[in-house]
Amino acid sequence: MVQDRLTKKRYWEDIYSGKRQPKSARRRGSISRVLKRHLVYCQLDRIFKKCLPQKPELKFIEYGCGGSFWLPYFNIKFGYQVEGVDYSQTGCVLAQEQLQRFSSSGHILQEDFTKLGSDFENRHDICASFGVVEHFRNPQEIISKFFKTIKNGGIMITVIPNMTGIQGLIQFLINKEIFLLHNILSLDRLKSLHQKLGMEILYSGKVGFLTLGINFGKKAALLRKAYRLYSYCVSRLAVIFGKLFDWPVAGLWSSSYVVIARKKHTIDFLITNGTSCYINSLNKAFFCTAKQV
Repeated sequence: MVQDRLTKKRYWEDIYSGKRQPKSARRRGSISRVLKRHLVYCQLDRIFKKCLPQKPELKFIEYGCGGSFWLPYFNIKFGYQVEGVDYSQTGCVLAQEQLQRFSSSGHILQEDFTKLGSDFENRHDICASFGVVEHFRNPQEIISKFFKTIKNGGIMITVIPNMTGIQGLIQFLINKEIFLLHNILSLDRLKSLHQKLGMEILYSGKVGFLTLGINFGKKAALLRKAYRLYSYCVSRLAVIFGKLFDWPVAGLWSSSYVVIARKKHTIDFLITNGTSCYINSLNKAFFCTAKQV
């Protein structure tokens, strides 16, 4: 599995190290404030509220959780029992700091999620990944790995950058090396990766409008600052605009693809003559075996 990675651990350590702030610069976080400032987060918030159950007892896990905003978000907004996994030490420290910053609770595990044992199978009600599966040569393997960790009827959230549109073109022109660290997936392809596992698609679509997620790497410091100013202004205006009107379909200008899918149930029922019959909705199989009653 390691050889299927398009990125190395050092890549993520460098990214997360650049995001760390001294304690004196950290402010208490507000989920609502973040949602007001970031268009993609605001759009995802609307989608999640429509598609996900709000039950405090549900167990949620995020794979590749380094520095994640979503762990405190789901703990506070949905009441989920949240857990995050990342193999980057710095990423795990950042994730823990995020939980503390937003006064939320959760568990962070520093581990390679491709090597998780059988104790993680059928363990969580909801799993999520944000910008993870596209960094593998065989994303089907990764999604299948995540699939095994959710219970029957559980939900999988997969969000990846839109590298087939304007964002991908700009990323290629600015830093080709980072562009090549992505497996270029269309929205239809991402959906099919879930459907091949027999999952029911609850939602699929694009988010972001002119808010591009460009990774400049260590180059072009001035261009990076200009981009951050642009992204901040466009995102704030888009959020305000979105409160007055429906967001336009961004198409090529969208920044991310989103797929939310449900793992179908395997139904086991007992017939009175002592035969146990199973309907496996994952592969639409029906079979019966003798069972002692």
